[in-house]
Amino acid sequence: PPTTAAAAAVGGGVTAASADAPPHDPPSAEAEAAAAAARAAGEGAAATASSSDSRASPHSALGDAPTTASAAADRRPGLLTARVEAALAALRNWDWVTVWKFCYIFAIVLIIYKAVPPLLNVLLSWMSRLMESCSFAVILLFTFGVGMVLFMLPPVPGPPIYLFGGFVISERSPWGFWWGCTICIVLCFLLKLSA
Repeated sequence: PPTTAAAAAVGGGVTAASADAPPHDPPSAEAEAAAAAARAAGEGAAATASSSDSRASPHSALGDAPTTASAAADRRPGLLTARVEAALAALRNWDWVTVWKFCYIFAIVLIIYKAVPPLLNVLLSWMSRLMESCSFAVILLFTFGVGMVLFMLPPVPGPPIYLFGGFVISERSPWGFWWGCTICIVLCFLLKLSA
């Protein structure tokens, strides 16, 4: 009868036949439907229990160690530790548009810091040609003024400014090379203290 086959299906599966049914009879369609419903009900209950366990988990967002043996057993074994997995989970929640914005800003600043020194050398070379016809006092004032402006710019390094002063001032000094070097050292020292 169908009721005994359905009870056998719910109790232990379709293969476990009851005493009323002969062993060679195939299971009826009603018995198969009852067995499928029992399996689906069992899987649904297990899924509900596991989701409620995960909601009630005492773990923090940073991935504290499991506090119970069942939570440790639920964790999948992987290549990473629980702390690294928690950090990666936190990274997935970042606002990546903001992160990329800061990456672009950092890249632009890095390009500026790399491009300014060669361009500074070109600028200082052009300025030394401009000052060829100037007097020595004007060269000193011009070097001090340009040095002050360039020292106020963060991407500008100091050594090219000192080299510029050394080339221009020592070469144009009316008292010779060594006096020109001494004047350049004093001027660059005052320039550094002023900036």
